[in-house]
Amino acid sequence: MNGRRGKLWGIVAIGVVGSCGVSAWSVAHSPREAGAQEIDPRRPRTLAVGAPSGANVGARADSSRSGRSDDSLPHGALRLAWPRRSLNVTVEHAPLVRADGSIVVVTSRGDVHFIDGRDGDELGKVPAAEPPASSPVLLSSGRIAYLGTSGRTIVLAEDRVVASQIVARDRPAHVAPLATRDGGFIVATATELIACDSEGRPRHRAKVPLAPTGALLSNGHEVLLVVADGTVLSWVPGDLEASRVASFESPIDGNAVLSKGVLYAVARGSQLVALDLAHGGASSIRAAAAVGLFLGPPAVRTSGSLSLLQYTATNSIAVSFEPDGTDGPRTNVGTRTAVPMPDGGTATLVAPPHTGVIVDDDKAMAFMTPEGQIGVVTPGGVDTLGENACGTSVGRRAIGQLAPAGKGAFVIACETGTIVKVTTK
Repeated sequence: MNGRRGKLWGIVAIGVVGSCGVSAWSVAHSPREAGAQEIDPRRPRTLAVGAPSGANVGARADSSRSGRSDDSLPHGALRLAWPRRSLNVTVEHAPLVRADGSIVVVTSRGDVHFIDGRDGDELGKVPAAEPPASSPVLLSSGRIAYLGTSGRTIVLAEDRVVASQIVARDRPAHVAPLATRDGGFIVATATELIACDSEGRPRHRAKVPLAPTGALLSNGHEVLLVVADGTVLSWVPGDLEASRVASFESPIDGNAVLSKGVLYAVARGSQLVALDLAHGGASSIRAAAAVGLFLGPPAVRTSGSLSLLQYTATNSIAVSFEPDGTDGPRTNVGTRTAVPMPDGGTATLVAPPHTGVIVDDDKAMAFMTPEGQIGVVTPGGVDTLGENACGTSVGRRAIGQLAPAGKGAFVIACETGTIVKVTTK
């Protein structure tokens, strides 16, 4: 099985009862209580298990939230792959990109659009089932799931809503859900984690002390999450509570990223903090911004090198940090005019609305600056799109969510509802 691209299909035969169907999560990762996909022996059906398949199967590409493309990002002069497509309603979450290259966008109203990645044409649309609280996630079956604002899990195929189940006992959290290898998924509320089957029915619950933030992660055998005060919790579905394993000691910007047993996140605005989970959650400052702020979340390559944007009063800078501890290249990718205070002093720098960068293993980094500039940094320099693809929002440049979109491409879902795919000329 090859990461996000692998898929294993399981056939459930007549006569197999629900209590005998052990979840793939339990078999593969935990000797604890075995949860089961509920099966009616009178209605046998095919269940898909294994890793979801696609270029972007959930927020930040994968279950580690790496922000890494398996394929090379565009290298060279950039262009739009097709004319900008407007959905005429706001979009808050990154798009999904399926194995066939098609793009899935869930609007703030709950409409789900399926877009052809080759020409931008609409392949299908499922009208609003419910506005999303969480971002969408691609399941093993190829279906789409998210947690709605009323606490319902919504599962969709390309032509219909497959299932809608009330699962939340309290306010849904705006946290990216996690697909599991047994075909189900895990969502979060302000006080609970809920493991659901492939039709969104709850199987396991666990209490959490504070509301989760960012995104749920997986290291292969447990769920990891960061809560509002920066504490990192661990949970294996079947346990009644999540346990504390480490802490960033402050709220983090965006979400964390997991690489080789180390959890990274931007904390206190100017620090890239590392938590070594393999060694008791030991904390260290991986890098500190001497000037300005880091804009999270970071993205990580297979080698372990990290990339993100640094924001100062006059510049946006693409920065990288190598796995051996040395600083990588720094590239200016945007400029702005510093606005003085009425008394002539310097205004306190506050992080503007922003989005995380994405990277590939060829040392490229795709970015969108807070001013709306879109581009790619490579060892050969910086290439920019040369146009404001996302437009404006409430008197400022609109920001979008970036997602890998296959070889030589990435896609942006703008908060204004515009969808663009960027490639090379």
